[in-house]
Amino acid sequence: MQRRRSLTPPPPLPLRPQEENRRQQKLEEQRKRAFVAKPARVLAKTAFVPAKSTKPLTEINGFQQGSDARAAKRAAWEAAQAEKAAEAARLAKEAADLKAAEEEAELKALRANMVPKARDASVLKKKPFALKAPPQRTTLAESPALSTKMRSAVRA
Repeated sequence: MQRRRSLTPPPPLPLRPQEENRRQQKLEEQRKRAFVAKPARVLAKTAFVPAKSTKPLTEINGFQQGSDARAAKRAAWEAAQAEKAAEAARLAKEAADLKAAEEEAELKALRANMVPKARDASVLKKKPFALKAPPQRTTLAESPALSTKMRSAVRA
């Protein structure tokens, strides 16, 4: 049998009692609330005086705004678009005119064909139409052999 070893007891936790903890918190709050003034070094310094610039003044020459160039480009683009639209309209009008002319020519030809014309006199001089008998016999009707009579006999 093995002998059981005793467990090592843990050391006590380093906790402060509640009163000590409260006292520490109060001291910390008082320390934070206390006003500590810093020295006013600004009053001892001389006032700021800006130095004059040694650079020459800016000269503006040859300046052109981007909006002017953009307006010129836009005007050129709009003119090109208007030209394209006019060309498309002209082509559409030509196509419509051509189609209308073709339809008019078709209608004229149709009307010319529809004019009633007299038949030639040679048709009247031929033999008159005579009805001929067909070469095969006419069909004779037969009664269909339906099975309804048998059904009624079976039911009775």
